[in-house]
Amino acid sequence: MLDEKFSDRKEIKYTYQKSLIESIKSIDLTDYDYNKANDEEFAPRTKITQKQKIYFWIRLYLNEEIEIEPNDIVNIVYTPLNEVLETTFVCYSKPYSSKVDVDNLTEYNPEDDKKVLCLMVDQSRINENSDDIPFIRSLFKISKYYEDRVMRKGELKFILEKHDTDLEYFSIGF
Repeated sequence: MLDEKFSDRKEIKYTYQKSLIESIKSIDLTDYDYNKANDEEFAPRTKITQKQKIYFWIRLYLNEEIEIEPNDIVNIVYTPLNEVLETTFVCYSKPYSSKVDVDNLTEYNPEDDKKVLCLMVDQSRINENSDDIPFIRSLFKISKYYEDRVMRKGELKFILEKHDTDLEYFSIGF
């Protein structure tokens, strides 16, 4: 009963191959002038529709919790040179578990550690478009401008833009 409804696979394969060969044979190559063809005509073409974004992450360890929401702007300000770098608050960090095994994580705590902010900055702002922030760009360990730096804590400020609040911190992870 099914044999009547469906053709044999060999027959289908043969019919497809035969139609493909016939369509290739029907292409007329005699009218094409190969001497006029240039490399650009046969070269692969690519068009970048959207530049890929890569982000650097910063962890800011605060003295006390603050009121902040995702996508809030936090500016890094290096006061001696008046350098300003805009970062975006993405999330809070998770507290580290008390016991970490290579294969197993025990005592996982799903709560957020609201004293540790995870900030992100566009990598192109640090590595490509950063002539206005020579000191700040050198702090990022994965940037091409990284250098060990010594500074006073009061010279590098983190300012929450929506409240114009200077954030009190005790450590930064670039």
